[in-house]
Amino acid sequence: MREETIKIYTINELSETARQTAYEKWLSGQDYFFWGDENKNSLDAFLEIFDITVSDWKVSSCYYDFNFSSNYDDDINSLSGIRLMKWLWNNHKTDIYKPKYLSKNGVGSKNYISGHSKIQIESSCPMTGYCMDNSLFYPILQFFNKPEKHITLEDLLRDCIDSFFADYQKDMEYSESMEAFKEDCEGNEIEFTEDGSRY
Repeated sequence: MREETIKIYTINELSETARQTAYEKWLSGQDYFFWGDENKNSLDAFLEIFDITVSDWKVSSCYYDFNFSSNYDDDINSLSGIRLMKWLWNNHKTDIYKPKYLSKNGVGSKNYISGHSKIQIESSCPMTGYCMDNSLFYPILQFFNKPEKHITLEDLLRDCIDSFFADYQKDMEYSESMEAFKEDCEGNEIEFTEDGSRY
């Protein structure tokens, strides 16, 4: 009988070379973007609200591309400035904003009160509850703050889709980064042998 003792390392205890080896093995096993379904749900919800089409879209950690078309009539597509802001407010206020959630005196207090305001509104993940809702609505919220005369509805909705895919790409880029790998290892208490092989 032969008995061997091996040293076990956390990700931060590995040498740079072993860490790189472990990272490359981890990366080769990443064939699925974890938040892809949630991202698509946000996009689908946005497309149900606005009469636009987004097709042939592709996104990776390196690039994104999509085809965009607006299905509104030319007179709606060309709205800009204050007229566009009023059109969005009148037609989509309840899609963009929800009643603000309020609570008073904290959980556990005898006088704890919670509920939604009848006056105050907020736009925080209004469609699906997932953060990519905010990416889609960000250009519209910026436009509400400063309704530029040269921005049309068609431009604004294209900007919304571009904002979504730009953030989608950043998420994918991060999900393949060394930092994400380290977080995965630390969060799941993954250990390695000296050469970077998973224990």
